Amino acid sequence: MDRQATCAAATAPSDDTSTGRWVLVATILASSMVFIDGSVVNVALPTLQRELNASAADALWVVESYALFLAALILVAARSGTISAASASSWSAPCSSPSPRSGAVSPRTLGR
Repeated sequence: MDRQATCAAATAPSDDTSTGRWVLVATILASSMVFIDGSVVNVALPTLQRELNASAADALWVVESYALFLAALILVAARSGTISAASASSWSAPCSSPSPRSGAVSPRTLGR
């Protein structure tokens, strides 16, 4: 298989729409879990405040630190997803540069 056929196969759009559906389902489930997490913390907050003899300011710190920790986890998950997507697509990197036979204009042919 020559380079052009390999690149055409690597960059061909997928006819499978189930991937997009799974992304949508995962996004909806993740959003629901964040909403449920926030609700659980707010429902448990009066009990935590009473059992730990915490003031209203202390309870606010509990909610804010929980939100900060959750945001940090989201950032870590997003970065690991970016890294795994980049490594998964690196096998098609040779297809991104034009070959001399493809008829693409390179900076060298323009006299730069």
